[in-house]
Amino acid sequence: KKILIIIFLILPITLLAQQKTVSTLDKVKAGVKKYLYLSMKDYNSYQSVQWGKLEVVYSSYFSTDECALLLKKIDSIKAPHKETYFRWNMRKDLQDVKTDSLLQAFLKILTPVDKEVRLVLDQIDREKLKFKKQLLGYVIFHSYRGKNSYGAYTLGSDTFTLNPNFKVVNTA
Repeated sequence: KKILIIIFLILPITLLAQQKTVSTLDKVKAGVKKYLYLSMKDYNSYQSVQWGKLEVVYSSYFSTDECALLLKKIDSIKAPHKETYFRWNMRKDLQDVKTDSLLQAFLKILTPVDKEVRLVLDQIDREKLKFKKQLLGYVIFHSYRGKNSYGAYTLGSDTFTLNPNFKVVNTA
């Protein structure tokens, strides 16, 4: 009786331990294979050759409209002083900043501009910390063999882009 009780206790635990969770990589591969099933001439001839490294793609603060506006603000701050920046960069490596009167004049003009730019860059840094990135999808390289329209095996190599739902949205 004790042996039967132990077996009935251990068996469910063993079965639960053997169940695999489906990994993100497995889901991506399944999405790619589904795409190939729908697009290949003869999917039954499909042979996987190589899978590349899975890349997870997230949104970035720098792709937001808010960041674009702040970067435009920096451009508008610097725009009136474009020529001064150019001359500063051309001359600063050739002359000593402490003794060159023209460089001193450039510094007087550019220092307040740089402080204003720094304030906007600090604002970007603060906003970037608050930004919540979102999953955009996945990218993976895959090479495979399959028969073409003439029945000959060919090697295909593609980079697949998948959305967060593991559906292929682009190949290259």
